Amino acid sequence: VSLILRDRQIPNKMAVYLNVLNILLLTISMVFALVGLAAIDAQRIGWSQIENDQGNTINFGLTGLESTETGVVSLNVNYDDSTCSTTLPNSDACNRCEQSGDAIIAFLVFGLAANIAALYHNGAKAGNQSGLSSIPYIFVSIAVTVFYLLCWTVWQRCQEALEDNNDDIELHTGFALLFISFILMPVVVIISYFNGEYSAQSSS
Repeated sequence: VSLILRDRQIPNKMAVYLNVLNILLLTISMVFALVGLAAIDAQRIGWSQIENDQGNTINFGLTGLESTETGVVSLNVNYDDSTCSTTLPNSDACNRCEQSGDAIIAFLVFGLAANIAALYHNGAKAGNQSGLSSIPYIFVSIAVTVFYLLCWTVWQRCQEALEDNNDDIELHTGFALLFISFILMPVVVIISYFNGEYSAQSSS
């Protein structure tokens, strides 16, 4: 006997389209997360940024900050360097940003691993092969969502410390991309639900 949750049986053709949509959303989410992870040293991409009218910028990445003047790097400091506390007026900012960055890197690694597992499942399904069973897929979907949520919420702790130094600091590319990755995941979960991914399957 096949146990399918009621009122979620959809045409096979539509199920294929929804699965392809999930693959697309999971791919975008993974790519954005990878770009966010690429901001590890603040080169070109930051999670927060200060920019003045002269075009000089300070990017704050996951492990340090980088200052550029007219396109030329003038300063590159890791949060755990002794010089960081003299670079940022708020002495607590270096410690808080270091802790936030380390936590985010860990969350990103776990989140990307779960993201890849979800992609494997949907890719296998697209190829008419068996992917993950329903229970593991539920946990994988939730795990990706939670890890990406933690990434951009944890950065707020660093952002608040940096705002004590300069009110002009703004959240930047790395943060925005992880926020988008997080927003996409509930959509994946909803599509998967209506596509029968979380249905209990048994036969007798």
